[in-house]
Amino acid sequence: MDNGHEVASKGKILCVLHQEHSTTGRIGQTLRSKGYEVVKCRHACGDPLPEETEPFDGIVIFGGPMSANDTHLEFIRGELDWLVTGKPLEVPFLGVCLGAQLLARAMGGEVGPHEYGAKEIGYHEIMTTPTGKSLMGFDKSHVFQWHSEGIHLGDYGETLAFSQRFNNQAFSAGANILGIQFHLEMFPELMARWYHKAQPDLTIDGVHEPEHSSEASKRHFEHNGKLLNHLLDRWLAQEMVA
Repeated sequence: MDNGHEVASKGKILCVLHQEHSTTGRIGQTLRSKGYEVVKCRHACGDPLPEETEPFDGIVIFGGPMSANDTHLEFIRGELDWLVTGKPLEVPFLGVCLGAQLLARAMGGEVGPHEYGAKEIGYHEIMTTPTGKSLMGFDKSHVFQWHSEGIHLGDYGETLAFSQRFNNQAFSAGANILGIQFHLEMFPELMARWYHKAQPDLTIDGVHEPEHSSEASKRHFEHNGKLLNHLLDRWLAQEMVA
């Protein structure tokens, strides 16, 4: 486990990452600007998940190219089991993309592909539910997406936002638990790196060309930053219920 370079006095946020070179991006930057120390745990690369969560003022599980259904992977099983214990949910918990899908599965929900094979890659519009509008402060917004699977909530959790193709873009499960399918941590440079590395199939419904996403970023990047700042404030204050 490697600590963030900026040690602050406000508290520590544990960030669980799934690849050797994964970054906390804009989420980490925003948390540091608020005075938090970002503690990185690369669990997929061998870092142990903490047995006790009391030392942390929040926990974020980030995304990755794997699926929440990949239980043949030891670290996926480990994170699911960790969430099922409820320990990481005793402090403010945020799941991003894969992290949100793991959270949903741990709460009895399901994760699976779109029925017609659609994906969402690029800036896509999301719409809020009445509760979501109260919490997030908007009716519609474009956010950066990179996923091929969607979430079906079980008996727990309330949908906050949805899109044309996937019906759970954001959900809460109490005052301190939030899951989001989209990537508010995204910087334009990071987006370009993902496109270059993954080379997604541009013929699939919902997959935008890199040039399209680059132009969309110029229009939506500033608003995504404001949305991130607002959501983190509500999440850390344990106000994820209307």
